[in-house]
Parts: sequence; structure tokens; C-alpha cells
Amino acid sequence: MNAIMSIKQEYSQKILSGEKLFEFRKSAPLRATRIYIYETAPTKHIVGSFEFRIIKDTPLNLWERFGSFAGISEEGFFAYYKDAKIGIALEVINLRQEDINPYTRFQGFRPSQNFLYAGI
Repeated sequence: MNAIMSIKQEYSQKILSGEKLFEFRKSAPLRATRIYIYETAPTKHIVGSFEFRIIKDTPLNLWERFGSFAGISEEGFFAYYKDAKIGIALEVINLRQEDINPYTRFQGFRPSQNFLYAGI
């Protein structure tokens, strides 16, 4: 099983360029082995996919360990994790470029804020 994850264009392009090696979330994908990157508006396409390793830690420790590969400002990182005791870092492994129109591939496709599980 794979998951589709919505990511803003600014961050998805940093993942695809190799600048952003970790995607940060408040929850982890539970049943997926590969994550497909759904790039939000204006693109609205699946633009890449990657395998991942889940790292759980405090936001402070995640920033100290991976901040230089986060592709986000320190201010933005800590604003995202405001009041969170635990954060999730998804290490990007085996990145692939993709070009999939989910609206034609999956009937009734609706992007999810977290993870949408699909048999891609």
C-alpha cells in the first residue's frame, strides 16, 4: 500500500531538487511503503514519490538533527509544531520523479491534508 501526501509547491520542489531531505509531519503514515507527492495548486499533480524512514522525536531535537536539510525556516518549523511534544520526520529515500494526474487516474480524487492511501 502507498500513500498520497499533499505538499505545497514550494516544498515539493525542494524535495525533488534534493534540497529538502526530510518532510515533517505531526503524524506518520501507518500502512505505506512509498509516499506519492501531490503538489497542491497551481500544479495539482503527483510530481514524485519516495520511500521513507520514520523518525519520532521532540520538535527541538528534530530541528537540531535535521534543520539544515529541512527546506523550511526555523521560524516556520516551530510555528508548525507549536505546542506539539512529538514530531515526525520522514526521511526521503529512493526519490523518483512522477507525472500522474490523480483526477483522471482515481475516480472522485480529493487531496487529503494528511495521507490518502491508494494502490498506485
